[in-house]
Amino acid sequence: MGGIFLALLQEGWRIVVPYLVKVCRACLVTGCDPAIWGQVKVVFIPKPGSNFFSGPRDFRPVSLTLFLLKIMERLVDRF
Repeated sequence: MGGIFLALLQEGWRIVVPYLVKVCRACLVTGCDPAIWGQVKVVFIPKPGSNFFSGPRDFRPVSLTLFLLKIMERLVDRF
């Protein structure tokens, strides 16, 4: 989701991070964020201890959001 992977930041952070800082600052100034950051992927994980996975109660939903959105949330929460 979003086209930016953690491995990209780990390997090319010197190139990528300055652009991400500009995007984050613009989001904070304008109060808007890119629409793709709001996309959420929901995956269902089987609950531990269950032998049968036949109904919805046998799974736990987990929402996966873009980690850039999580970074912005932490910035807003801290400041």
